[in-house]
Amino acid sequence: MKDLSQNWENDMSPARFVKMTTFIIKPDERTDFFSFWKNNTKFQKELGNSGITTLFMLVTEGESYKILEVQPYNSHAEGMGKMSDPDVNYIDKYNEMFGWRTWSNDQAAYYASIEKWGIKVETAELKTEISSKLK
Repeated sequence: MKDLSQNWENDMSPARFVKMTTFIIKPDERTDFFSFWKNNTKFQKELGNSGITTLFMLVTEGESYKILEVQPYNSHAEGMGKMSDPDVNYIDKYNEMFGWRTWSNDQAAYYASIEKWGIKVETAELKTEISSKLK
């Protein structure tokens, strides 16, 4: 889902770690999920966030509204990206960009759009010594 991803290139070399978050969203509230995600991605790009993230949506089999967020990174200490201005007031700037109180309203609708049992987080580590050679 290109519009909902940032700094993702399909030909990137593999990172040491990958955090995968699976969301099951309520079918009748998917607009709230995607609206907040799109705004937040646009906002983070505007702030110069160096993190890499992409979304995938299940298209066959399984849950109808299963979304997978993938975030590759190389070091727990380094984290998953930084803002170009680390002192920015995130909420105030978000509201400045999208309108007064938009952050709290968007975020509340976003969380309400996810099934109560619908978040699963997994972190994997690449072990090159036991992996096949990558091209």
